[in-house]
Amino acid sequence: MVISVIAIFIFAAYSFISKEIRLKNVQENAKNLTYNNANKIEKILKSVEKITESIAIVMEHTSVNDSELDSLIKAIVAKNNEISGCAVAFEPFKYSLSIQKHSPYYFKDGKEIKKTNLAVESLEYFYYDWYQIPKLLNHSIWNEPYFDEGGNGKLKSSFSVPFYKGEHISSNMVGIVSVNISLDWLQDIIGNIKIYESGYAFLLSNRGTFITNPNKNMILNESIFSVAEEYEQKELRTMGRKMIKGGDGFVFVPYYIEKEDCWFSYAPLPSINWSIAVVIPEVELFASLSYLNKIILLIGIVGIIVLFITIIVISRSMTLPLRAVTGIADKISNGNISAAVSELKKVEINNKAIQKLLINSNEKSKDEISQLFAAVGKMTYDLNTLLNRVVESVENVTTLRNKIVSSIRQLETTVTEQAASTNEVNATTNQISATVKSLANTMGDVSIVSINAAESTTNGLQNVAEIKNTMGNLTDSVNQISEKLKNIDSKAGNIANIISTITKIADKTNLLALNTAIESEKAGVYGAGFTVIAQEIRRLADQTAIATLDIEKIVDEMQESVKEGVSTVTKHTEETINSSDKINRLSLSLAKIIEQSKNLTPQFEFVNQGMQQQSEGAFQISEAMGQLNAVAKQTKGSLVELNEITIDLNKAINELQKEVGKFTV
Repeated sequence: MVISVIAIFIFAAYSFISKEIRLKNVQENAKNLTYNNANKIEKILKSVEKITESIAIVMEHTSVNDSELDSLIKAIVAKNNEISGCAVAFEPFKYSLSIQKHSPYYFKDGKEIKKTNLAVESLEYFYYDWYQIPKLLNHSIWNEPYFDEGGNGKLKSSFSVPFYKGEHISSNMVGIVSVNISLDWLQDIIGNIKIYESGYAFLLSNRGTFITNPNKNMILNESIFSVAEEYEQKELRTMGRKMIKGGDGFVFVPYYIEKEDCWFSYAPLPSINWSIAVVIPEVELFASLSYLNKIILLIGIVGIIVLFITIIVISRSMTLPLRAVTGIADKISNGNISAAVSELKKVEINNKAIQKLLINSNEKSKDEISQLFAAVGKMTYDLNTLLNRVVESVENVTTLRNKIVSSIRQLETTVTEQAASTNEVNATTNQISATVKSLANTMGDVSIVSINAAESTTNGLQNVAEIKNTMGNLTDSVNQISEKLKNIDSKAGNIANIISTITKIADKTNLLALNTAIESEKAGVYGAGFTVIAQEIRRLADQTAIATLDIEKIVDEMQESVKEGVSTVTKHTEETINSSDKINRLSLSLAKIIEQSKNLTPQFEFVNQGMQQQSEGAFQISEAMGQLNAVAKQTKGSLVELNEITIDLNKAINELQKEVGKFTV
């Protein structure tokens, strides 16, 4: 059943994948075929466009008469196989002021080239699409296919190009050059496209009208939209919209025109705004694949039947040894090992098929049945030997278990005593650690105090040095004051000498005034003026003498003050010198104290470091004792677990004895 399901799954997957691959290849081939033919048609249409545009250029840049125009048009029709006719139609009175309409037209009639004039009254070419549309749009266009009533009545299409005089605007248009192409060559190209037996191609105009079709009645009478509407095929309608918009693609259309499912590959003809499509019937598309699938399905069915027969034969050949294996396994499951061994030996002796399997097994055969029977036989013998050894091992394990229980009890007692001793040592170590830690903290504080004292003493020494400098500066200042006072005393002595000189000058002046007065008296009237002068000089001399006495008194007082100041400064100088000496001695003492403090600080630090190390050592000892205590507890716990394991082992041994007792050895 499983094989059948797998085979069906593989066949379905193969069918799906092969169908997708086939469809992809056909899509690529159809696309290439469509574009190749589209390019072939485009090439012809492009050549027609260039010819028509070259005629329009000639008409714009040159002036031609009737014979030249006829020769040009006739040559174009004669030299180009694709062109079935050519006309140059002029606007009213543009060809000649005396001619309203003028449109010579040359066309092929069999092997001959004939001429007609489209300007006859029955053919008002001004109102035809091939003339009106390019005139209104001011550019060249391909017109819808039509029957040329003025020519030979064949189905044609025309390419029309307006030509101008001056700028290309509607008011300057002179006429239209129109070249007709017969659709016969298009029918030949499209008709030669063959896909399988009934596949074909068709051509659509830019309005969706059938230009070529195997059904002649549909040409110019039906469009792809009318067919889609008639048969209610929305896929065909969607494809038609894409085709007239210049799109391309590969689509599926079910029940095309009430027949069969078909695939369509379509591509645009950009220059003419037409589209070409290729129709591929799905039945023919997958015909070879369906035939191949039928053959594969038939082969698969036959293979499955053969496989079932082979399985039945092989399963029957396996039944006998499997029954023997089942019987032996049943006795083993019931615990009757001795009966299983006896049955195995009996089967090996009496059954030739089993002997053959065993021989193949000894030769390392790849037969799973022989390997299974050999494995079961070996398992039975090994199980019998194992059970005998298990019985002996159970007895040995029981004896060993009793010894383990006794050792565990002794070890548990020892560990308990060790744990108690460890707790006592741990408590003592904790006390030592706390004491050492406290002492280390105290030594740390002492060291800090010593360092602070050294720093304070150093600061004091610096202050004493500053005082010493200040005292030195003060002594210098006092000496300078003493020197200045001595200079003042000396100057005061000089002032006394000057006063004495002034006094002598005043006396002589007074004497001179007296002599002057005497002489003026002698002179009588003539000496009256000298008398006044003598009086004034005398009065001035008296004032000078008086001022001199005052100055002398002041100088004496100043000298006394200077002498007292010199005495005081001298005394203060002596005291300053004594204080400076004391400060020097104090500075030396502080320097010695600082030196001793500096020597003492490293010793404190050394002791502090030692105490820290002792504290850390005590802490490490405490931690080690704690770990030892934890290990002792873990050991005790392990012994308890081992005791529990021993109890479980005892239970397991008892259970094993019960289980072994079930087997018959």
